[in-house]
Amino acid sequence: MTTDDVKQSADGPLEDGQDFEELQEENRRLRSHLEELENIVNLDPTTGLPIRRVLFRSLSKLLSGESLKTVVQALPQSAPFFMENGIGDYHADGPVSHLLVGIVRLSRGYRRIRATRDRDNILLFKTVVRTRSRAGALLFQSDRSDEFVFLSAEATDLPSALSYARSIADAVSQPHEPPADDIVLGAHIGLARFPDDAKTLDDLLEFAHAAVDRAEDTGSTVVSYSRRLGEERAFRQKVERAVRESIADDFKGFGLVYQPIVSPDGALVAAETLVRFEHASLGQISPALFIPILEDNGDIRLLGQWILFHACRTLKSWQNAGFTDMRLSVNLSPAQFIQPDITKRIQATINAVGIDPRSLKIELTETMVMNDPTETIQAMKELKALGISLLIDDFGTGYSSLAYLRQLPVDTLKIDKSFVDNLCNDNGDQAIMEAIVTLGKSLSLQILAEGVEDECQLAFLRTIGCDLIQGYYFAGAVDEPEMKRLLEKGYVTGGK
Repeated sequence: MTTDDVKQSADGPLEDGQDFEELQEENRRLRSHLEELENIVNLDPTTGLPIRRVLFRSLSKLLSGESLKTVVQALPQSAPFFMENGIGDYHADGPVSHLLVGIVRLSRGYRRIRATRDRDNILLFKTVVRTRSRAGALLFQSDRSDEFVFLSAEATDLPSALSYARSIADAVSQPHEPPADDIVLGAHIGLARFPDDAKTLDDLLEFAHAAVDRAEDTGSTVVSYSRRLGEERAFRQKVERAVRESIADDFKGFGLVYQPIVSPDGALVAAETLVRFEHASLGQISPALFIPILEDNGDIRLLGQWILFHACRTLKSWQNAGFTDMRLSVNLSPAQFIQPDITKRIQATINAVGIDPRSLKIELTETMVMNDPTETIQAMKELKALGISLLIDDFGTGYSSLAYLRQLPVDTLKIDKSFVDNLCNDNGDQAIMEAIVTLGKSLSLQILAEGVEDECQLAFLRTIGCDLIQGYYFAGAVDEPEMKRLLEKGYVTGGK
């Protein structure tokens, strides 16, 4: 039975033999069924919030001149989208002259490692916002499970809009009921205003998304849309098209470079594989821009496999030239590493190219490793069984992994650059570095310091027994011909 059928039945004429009470009961039943159908069509089944199509319909009415009160009355009445006092806060009978659109994206932290379903976060967000944020906004469910859209006609200028958004962020971060010690909930919020920022529905939502993306990228709580942000987003979209077309065109424009890894005295022992991308019209594109794009659209798996294959080919050419002791590391993205057949893929590449697997190092970030330690350890053991060396990248920046470090089948810890930067000026960083080196030695691990840029840093690292050095003090990333020249030389002169 369709919604129209239900309406027609509810409003139809009285049949023979029916009394008025029976008709009333039938009408109640049919109207209840009608409400259930409307909820199924218009509300998210988990949160009970109006879904994206209701948001679009409401925004279209507001931007075409309908009053906020009229729009509110047209929304599903059973939806729990009113903050605090609900519809009583809306008294605007005239057209809306200013409208704030915000996108709230949840972020999580942990007091201790624990797997938590996204759905839990949705319910937490819904509870926190409804009980703690001030009234005056409508809340909608976005297509993403961790993203919500709110509309408000209260904030008529930028300062009040920012203040309003921060009140929502503060509400989200407050302790929730029931308490959960394992979860720390936060939010990134992106704002766009009508008519200041945008005059069309599509632009309004697109600009709010641009702002929340920037908030998430920079770790900010609230970001308001600006013209500069719009220009950067337009450039990002060009890069998105460029990398997509390049991957489809046999990875045209992508290339590999190699950064030497040396002993403290400059002896060349290994290198890290790094990817670069140069477009015919856009020029050289930073990995800091195109890597997140590929991670978002899933193409990072394709690029990661391409990098692995070509890095192994380079390594094979070094081995054929007699540099059999040289080691080459390759970074795996989270999307690559979680593939259930990742070990088979890497083994197939090694076999196809014909390299000695003991000369290959796989780099995994600390955060990747600790995201699911049990599954990670099993995958790492499978890679180790192939003869591959494993390296934990950015050590010290992710979740605390000291409890798991003894269980992880790793060979090398790469200390993050942030601990190296202030070695000569910060006693705290010196103490941390010395502790990590001592810990690594106790577990028979190699310690690699990245981002070494001056003699003072090198001298301290040499003093505490750091095994390997990577950074501009010795060399930045170089192309394959230059890398071969360094291999023939056997060492890298410091002080560059």
